This record gives sequence, structure tokens and C-alpha cells, in this order.
Amino acid sequence: MKKILLAVIAAIVVAVAIVVWQMRDDGPFKRLANAWIYGVPLVVFDVTEEVMINAERNGSKAIGLNKWAHVLDFPTHEFTEVVAPNADTLYSSLWLDLSGDGVVVHIPAIEDRFELVTGLNAWGNVFISMGSRTTGSEPMDLLIVGPDWTGFTPEGLTLVRSETNQAWLLNRLRAIPGPDKEIANAIQKQFTVKPLSQYQNPNYEHPKYIVDDTVSMQAPWEQVVSMDANTFFNRLNVLLDNTPTPILDNRILAAIRPLGIGPGLVFDANELGIFGETLANLVIKKTAEKLLQLGADKSAQSKQPGGWMIAREALGEYGTDYPMRAYVTAIGFGANLTADAVYPRTTVDIDGVDLNGANDYVIHFDADEIPPAYGFWSLTMYNDKDFFVDNKLDRYNLSSQSDLKFNEDGSLDIYIGHLPPASGEQNWLPAPEGDFTVMLRLYWPDVSVLNGEWNPPGIDKL
Repeated sequence: MKKILLAVIAAIVVAVAIVVWQMRDDGPFKRLANAWIYGVPLVVFDVTEEVMINAERNGSKAIGLNKWAHVLDFPTHEFTEVVAPNADTLYSSLWLDLSGDGVVVHIPAIEDRFELVTGLNAWGNVFISMGSRTTGSEPMDLLIVGPDWTGFTPEGLTLVRSETNQAWLLNRLRAIPGPDKEIANAIQKQFTVKPLSQYQNPNYEHPKYIVDDTVSMQAPWEQVVSMDANTFFNRLNVLLDNTPTPILDNRILAAIRPLGIGPGLVFDANELGIFGETLANLVIKKTAEKLLQLGADKSAQSKQPGGWMIAREALGEYGTDYPMRAYVTAIGFGANLTADAVYPRTTVDIDGVDLNGANDYVIHFDADEIPPAYGFWSLTMYNDKDFFVDNKLDRYNLSSQSDLKFNEDGSLDIYIGHLPPASGEQNWLPAPEGDFTVMLRLYWPDVSVLNGEWNPPGIDKL
């Protein structure tokens, strides 16, 4: 028995030594980690599509591909499906299959309210950004096609090409709870989408979609990080078979191909050597953990005076920055271009002490410090789990479109606390009893936000 035990220990020691050796910069397990970072956005995109075309969203049932799904209401404090939900805009989502015919999308003229239409390819890169910032309030009539489409673009349509056949179009429409929301809903219901071959057919009806009960409804990121190495990389291989890759990716594709990762290949972790499958699973588990730590490190580096964390990187345009692309996939899937939106957030006051509902606070904007956004800005409250906070006003944020009271000199004070201030509820952002996070959203931010000349003031404890 003792000899057997010693043999097992020796085998483990040898295996660990092999892994350490193979995790050197050019070792197979290092390349495997790089392959996971490279491929995770594509796999998450595919899983997210499966989930969302089968899921029921606020007022919008599962409808499949190439058909609009509208979210007609705002989330409340009871909504816990997605962290840091948005109380500013109503979403309309369109998952696209562009492998055959192109699709014709119509969005009506939208005046007097901010709108953002973002198209993402399967790698998470933005291939179209239209709306208030770029195209104004004019109606949009788009012919969206895949990378291999050839044909004639009918008069009156704007050709938009996605680099991949899987694509996602997401429309954000500014709305305010109450009567304004009903007006926004009426606008959403004017959105249309048809196959190119049917776009002039007024009687076209979308095929009925049958929900696939075999699809897991677990959060997509959780599904992907729980996949073992064989499952993940073979799913990636299938996707790579049908998804064009940029020329810039040729270097990493050549490096991971000997591992059995690439279009037309089959991955078998046991081919990596002794304890290959166990060690491959461990490598991707640790890689996922390090990825989130990378984000924490970047947040710490980008922390501004007053405790605000601001990401000003070129989101949606990643090039070969595969770690950043993977990190955004993990914490902000579907991110806009920074030119369209910036999201400063903080968990501490101006002195670096954790924000807590046991205290009262104020954030003071001088007249020339009001958040510079051409679309709109909002200040949103979240609890320590990044969900909305239950309160008697059902108020989750204050914004540039709220009925705020400004000071005589044009400055603005927003009071934050679990109980309303003595001055009243008009400028009060309700907080929970415990720790909380505050997020400032700036849609269509001024260049001073993008280049770092403008930063939010710190939150002062009263």
C-alpha cells in the first residue's frame, strides 16, 4: 500500500511539474488559456442567443430569430435576472440569422427623445451604431446582411454588413415611467423586420416559433464558465467553422491549432498528456478567475478622484485586445461604444469610506460641472448586490429629465440616504439600509468625458 501511495504522489508531482513547464509562454497549457480568452466571447454570444430567443422578458414572449422582441416596461426592485439593470431606456432586441437572405429593418422617425441602435457581431464588436448621436431623428430603413451576401440593394434601403452571420441588434429608447412610457411603447410597436425577399409583402407573417424546452435558462456566463474543456473547445470549433475571423486573428489561430482548436478540428484534452483532461479543466477554471481579477485591477487603475471608477477604453472595438473583450463579455455583454455611453460608478464617498445607508450624503455639481451629455444623464442607486432598492417612491434613479430643483447659482445638489432629507423628496435618491453602489450614466457623452477632462465630483458625507 505504501508503495502505491508513493507512486501516486510521485505521479502527481511529475504532473504538476509538467504543467508548470507547459504553462511557460509557449507551453500548451498557456496556449490553452489564451485560446479560452480568445474564444469565450463567441461561445457566450451563442449561448446568450439560445437563452434570449427562448426566454420571456417583461411583456415580450420568446419569439426566435429575425423578429423583434420588445421590453415594454421598466424593471423594479424585484428584478434580479441581470445585475445593474437600467431604469432609463426601454429595450428592443433582434437576434439575427444572416446565413441566407438579408433582413430589412425599419425603425420610425424618433424625435424629442434619445435613441441608440447598436449592432454587434458574434465576436462582440460593434458593426453599426445609429441613432441620436450619429444619424439624428430620421427613420431608418436598413438592409442587414452577412459577410457572404451578394445582391442588389433596393432603392431606399441602407446596406449594413455584419462580419458574422450571427448578429444582435439592440435598440435603446429613452423613456420615463408614466404616460411617457406609453408613448415610447407605441414607437416600439412600429419597428418591423422582414426577409429581403418579403420586405414589400404587406401580408408577410413571421413563422411561429416553438420554444425549445431543452435549452438551459441558466445565465449564459454561468453556463459557459461551468463547461469542461472538451465541451467548451468543441463548441468553439463548431462556431469557428461558421464564423469568419479577422485577419488580425491569424497569429493566435495558428498558435492554438496544434491543440485541436480551430475550424474543422476536434479537441481532446487527453491529447495534452498525463492528466490532460483534469489539468485542462483546471486551466480554464483559473483563467476565468484571473479574467475577473484583470477587470478589478483595471478598475483600480482607472479610479478617479472621489472614488469613481470610469472605463474609457474603446469598448466595442477590441482589435487584438482579447482579454478586454473577454472581460467585457463577462461583466457587460452587449457593451456600447464609449462614444455612445460612459458609466462611472462608485462604492465609496469622497474620503474612500464605503457608502452605507446608515449615513446621509450629498453629491454637489457646480453649475459648470453638470454631467456633460448630449443625450441624457442619470444617477442610479443599487444595493450591495447591484439590484434596485425598494423604496416608498419606487424611485431608482434621478436624471436630467427628472423634476430636479437647482440652486440659484445653477448648481445642483442630489441627496442620498435611506430617509429623505429635511429639504424634501424632490432631489432625494433613496438608499438601502446597508452598503450600496451609485452609477452615473452619460449617454452621448461630451468629449471632455471621453478624454478625462471631466470627472464626477465625490460624494460627501453629511
